[in-house]
Amino acid sequence: SSSSSSSSEKLLLGITSNTPTRHMESVLPMLDNLHDHFSWFACSQDVKHEKPAIQIFDAAYRQAKFWLPDLEKDEVLHVGDSYAC
Repeated sequence: SSSSSSSSEKLLLGITSNTPTRHMESVLPMLDNLHDHFSWFACSQDVKHEKPAIQIFDAAYRQAKFWLPDLEKDEVLHVGDSYAC
């Protein structure tokens, strides 16, 4: 049987949060290596805009493109806890 995706394909994960940077930097590393699974962190404090403002999502997209230069916006999935975002 064949698969439509290669076993070498991996998801690129990042966090886009309204949480202050100091909380992200102090809490995530304590969560059993959860921090190691994320390639970028876009915080509203750094971007100067909170979700659902487009600027924070644009900042996250630019960070993702560092890891995947050919990434298109329609290939990005946002999973959140607010319908407004």
